[in-house]
Amino acid sequence: MSRVQIVQGKKAVSVDGRPGDNMLDFLRQEGFFVNAPCGGNGTCKKCKVKVQVESAGSEELKTVLACQTPVPDQDCQIQIPDYSGPSMEIETGFFSERDRTSASVEEGISSGSLYGAAVDLGTTTVVAKLCRLSDGKETGIRSGWNRQARYGADVISRVKYIMENQGGLEELCLCARSQIFSMIRDMCREQGIEENKVVRLSLAGNTIMQHIFAGRSPVSIAAAPFKPETFFLENEPEKEEDLSFRLEGEGRWPGLEIFYAPCAAGYVGGDIIAGLGAACQWNGSGKYIYLDVGTNGEMVLGSRNGLICCSVASGPAFEGAEISCGMAGLPGAVSGVKIAEDGKSLVLETVGDEEPKGICGSGLIDLLAVLVKTGEVNRGGRLLPPEDAREGGVPDFIVNLLEEDENGNGRLWLTEDHQVWITADDIRKLQLAKAAVMAGIRVMMRLAGTRDKDIEKLYIAGGFGRHLDPDSAAAIGMIPERLKGKIVYVGNGSLAGAAEALESREFREEMVSIQKRCHYLELSGNKIFNDEYLKQMAFMEG
Repeated sequence: MSRVQIVQGKKAVSVDGRPGDNMLDFLRQEGFFVNAPCGGNGTCKKCKVKVQVESAGSEELKTVLACQTPVPDQDCQIQIPDYSGPSMEIETGFFSERDRTSASVEEGISSGSLYGAAVDLGTTTVVAKLCRLSDGKETGIRSGWNRQARYGADVISRVKYIMENQGGLEELCLCARSQIFSMIRDMCREQGIEENKVVRLSLAGNTIMQHIFAGRSPVSIAAAPFKPETFFLENEPEKEEDLSFRLEGEGRWPGLEIFYAPCAAGYVGGDIIAGLGAACQWNGSGKYIYLDVGTNGEMVLGSRNGLICCSVASGPAFEGAEISCGMAGLPGAVSGVKIAEDGKSLVLETVGDEEPKGICGSGLIDLLAVLVKTGEVNRGGRLLPPEDAREGGVPDFIVNLLEEDENGNGRLWLTEDHQVWITADDIRKLQLAKAAVMAGIRVMMRLAGTRDKDIEKLYIAGGFGRHLDPDSAAAIGMIPERLKGKIVYVGNGSLAGAAEALESREFREEMVSIQKRCHYLELSGNKIFNDEYLKQMAFMEG
């Protein structure tokens, strides 16, 4: 055994380490968050930590990838980057076009002394809102990074962890519940509310996130036919004793009633059904598209004749994961890229107006749009090297930012100090993601016999959508050009739907009706989708 001191921000502990154990797994087990979007496969290169081994004559801090490094066989110190600083601006607002002013309050919860919590359990972020049940009044709100990110940026990485580790489901379930319950307890302390007065929790998330929170195995969702263990259609609340295994400490809330939003399919979850129900008159006469782009792209085409839904594997590129300098919307992230008014330089916008440290999703889409417009990224998606760019008429201010990589493609530096850049491989990942989203939209419309002019509104949900520039999204072929003027930003529809479901049986029944009217379109192995996907790879008007 070796003695290991672990330091992250203001937190420092000294624990016994087992030499040879994987360092990332070791740090996770000790309760520390390490940014590992790829789940520990060594591909994202973001789980960097500093290690100092206490050996004679050496005090050098060595930077290593935690997922690829064993715990040393000597006493050492491990320094982990502090992720607890200013958090990303997580979407909590909401726009609704529902003509119903309020849902009927359910019998039995009229007392003003009882409270409930509405939760949007996202793959990347978690938002919890405390509400008074008698009138739905918000009394507190909390948001933060999903602590499950330590097990991978995407849901498949987390399912893989469950499959490969005994007790993995219990571990991730505890991770989710302890984080959410901690948020609720913080809000109770802040408002002077007794914890036993919080009697309900309404939760919406993607299908895998809901399974994990409920202690149900999501393994069947990860492989064909991608069928979940449950669609959460029950209108009766879950009780703590319904959990198949016992959790202790922060993972418990005795007496809590838990409601889940219904899921349409393995990859169209309760967050979409809740958001759709809360955002609009889903059964009205007009045609619309509801789009939520995150780690997956989930979408619904709706009309009075029914609903078609599907999910595309857009990957985490739009969230900055697996991109060379990709990062979340933290201070210093490049969030916007434009050509200066004189046409001779790039103008970068950053979160918090800080010096550029990386680039987030909205910045990536803006940058890609600029590169397509200037010809630096050609129709096939190649990032041109300097010589080819100059010969092709790419503006000098773009050419001057280029260098040729080892494969004969371009690499573009966004900052003079070479702190932020984008590579040909990054462009390829963005190309794949945008093609998947557009192909999903086009296949749904084709199946429904719907044209662009028939769509009255394009609802875009989530924090990513709020920062999306419609012109940039259309320029790269992520959304149809003719729909960019029909966009309605709905904000956090998942949270809004979860909140309405807290006190309204009527709304919970409405969500079940939406689920039952949804026709899920499985795109895996679908020839029409594959053909459309290949078509949408090109950078041209969709």
